[in-house]
Amino acid sequence: MPTEAPQPAACVSPAAAVGEDVRGLHVAFVITRGDSIGGAQIHVRDLSSRLRADGATVLVLVGTSGPFTEDLDARGVRWRICPGLARSINPLRDLQAVREVHRVLLIERPQLVSTHTAKAGMVGRLAACWSGIPALFTVHGWQFAPGIPRAQRALVYVLELLLSRLPDSRSRVITVSRYDYRLARGSAAVPPRRLRLVYNGLPVINPNTNSHADADADANPNTDALTAGSPAAEPGSPDGLPKPTRVPVLTMVARFQSQKDHRTLLHAVADLAGPWRLRLVGEEGPTATAARTLAASLGLLQPSRVHAPDDDPAAAPPGPGRPPHPGLSPGPRAEKLPMPAADRRVEFLGHRRDIAALLCTTDIYCLVSNWEGLPRSIIEAMRAALPVVATDVGGVAELVQDGRTGYLVEPRNPAQLCDRLHRLLSDAPLRRSLGHAALVRYRALFTFEAMYHNTLSVWRELR
Repeated sequence: MPTEAPQPAACVSPAAAVGEDVRGLHVAFVITRGDSIGGAQIHVRDLSSRLRADGATVLVLVGTSGPFTEDLDARGVRWRICPGLARSINPLRDLQAVREVHRVLLIERPQLVSTHTAKAGMVGRLAACWSGIPALFTVHGWQFAPGIPRAQRALVYVLELLLSRLPDSRSRVITVSRYDYRLARGSAAVPPRRLRLVYNGLPVINPNTNSHADADADANPNTDALTAGSPAAEPGSPDGLPKPTRVPVLTMVARFQSQKDHRTLLHAVADLAGPWRLRLVGEEGPTATAARTLAASLGLLQPSRVHAPDDDPAAAPPGPGRPPHPGLSPGPRAEKLPMPAADRRVEFLGHRRDIAALLCTTDIYCLVSNWEGLPRSIIEAMRAALPVVATDVGGVAELVQDGRTGYLVEPRNPAQLCDRLHRLLSDAPLRRSLGHAALVRYRALFTFEAMYHNTLSVWRELR
């Protein structure tokens, strides 16, 4: 068997699949959380709404209700609560969830069960096998990947080994990154013959519009010419390249949880000369309080203004009382003078549904993580023609080409992160050049149409 991952199915031109008829197809999706919207929820929402629009029958089984199920309602997608589909692993509750999903499948009799996230993937595949229905598990990042707590990795790995005994003819596994494909191939957890590679994708937008759209419209795969998502273009600038702003804006969209490394980002920007602003977007989570406390202790939430020429920031020594961070070496700093509270340098914006509009006013996109699958937020930034600075974990390097569309940095290395951000902050033409290259790469590899049609091609193997 070959050891290298195949070319991703998303590289296949979707034109060959245009006119593909899914009328009569009946699909049940299984996912745990409905009380929040992350990459997996967006993936299910987009696929289910497109399938429904194309004439398929769709049902989404979910553990809880909330913003995700509200989005499904808005798109006319049926959903049903299975209370046992809690995110955490609990043997008794998980067996209850398998029975719940099995009962629904016996009533609905779908032709395919499509499962998403680790817990739903396990429950859904067992219930589908029990019901005699083919199952597909889409991996949005293996839970036995490096960076994940050791006990969690070991448990998930053992469970995947047990699930590997399901019949090959009734089961497939899609990875959304080559990294996860290779991780599975290098383990005994997944039979290689079941693995398929299909990149995540987002709908193509109209680069010539300057109007804003909310995140919901932006993720609607049935809209041919979606507005927003790319920064407003200056008159005569090609491809909707970012319009320079007087104070460059950095944005990171990520939940406040252990997977995301807000701590390293805050230490990195604390050493940056200005002017700059950082917007942290994401729902509250277990690390939110610590992040706010750290930002305050670093003086990043205090009213301050960088006093230095825009084209030649003045260097100044580190301010007193700054908490040290391992590996962080002093860099160029600028003198801080009082400024209005509205101009605070780090903003915690909480959960937002207008991500496309926020990206319109962003100059640099950041994603600092401990582990990843194939982050949809980076694809959004690429589609918005933004340079990306991100941690080199998981499948991130398949999105960000170091030095060509942005920069990759080592995990937990604030000094290196600070250096790469400084390069972009001090060079607007470089930001535009890398951002344009990111947009070109998105259009070549990461569109929704390619993902949709090539996902259908995997489904056909099980029908």
